[in-house]
This record gives sequence, structure tokens and C-alpha cells, in this order.
Amino acid sequence: MGLLQLQVHEEAGRRVGVANVVAEEVASPHMTGELKVEALRFINRERPDVCIINWAGVQHAGTDSFGVMLVLQKRLADWQGELRLCGMNPLLTDSFTQCGLVRLIPLYDDVASARGGGKPA
Repeated sequence: MGLLQLQVHEEAGRRVGVANVVAEEVASPHMTGELKVEALRFINRERPDVCIINWAGVQHAGTDSFGVMLVLQKRLADWQGELRLCGMNPLLTDSFTQCGLVRLIPLYDDVASARGGGKPA
């Protein structure tokens, strides 16, 4: 079993990919590398217009995993796609915000709000 549970939907003429992180921890270099490989494989195969990464089940994550999010965002930008993150617990949200990454990648409370694409949390 991988780190991501993946789905793709058509919504209002756009391909929306949702990747639920199913591991409680993404802190080791091995786990971060696996996350990167799985997510890039999904993005390259499905080419979503919007890719939502749902962190709801993750309790601990290393800052390297945030670097993976930047790689994903760059790949999606190749076809004007966008990355949205959601479901981070307060500790991860604080770390993500302190790194200044919310200026680059929007962070939403949950998948439903990320799908809507309104104002981030």
C-alpha cells in the first residue's frame, strides 16, 4: 500500500485530483521520497487542472515534505494547473505558515473548501 489514496473527478469542465495522505507520519527521508514519487506519478498520469493534497490523517511531517509540495506545484504549473493543500493539523499548519509557504500554495480547512477554491483558511 502506498502513501496516497488517489481520485480524479471532472468538476465544471476541470480535472480535479484529490490525493489523501494515508500515513500518520511523513518525516523520514524514505517516506518523503515515496510521497514525492507517488504524487508526481499521479500528477504526470492524470494531469489535473487542480490537485488537492489532503493531510487530514497526518500527525507528523518533516519540512522536507513541504519541499515536495513545491516540486508538485512547479510540475502542475507546466500546464497552468494549481496545487491546493488541506486538512493539516494545527502543528503542521503553523510550520507551513512559519515557512512562508502559504504565500505560494493555498491552505484550506478541508477537501470541500479546497474544491470550492474560495479564500484559503
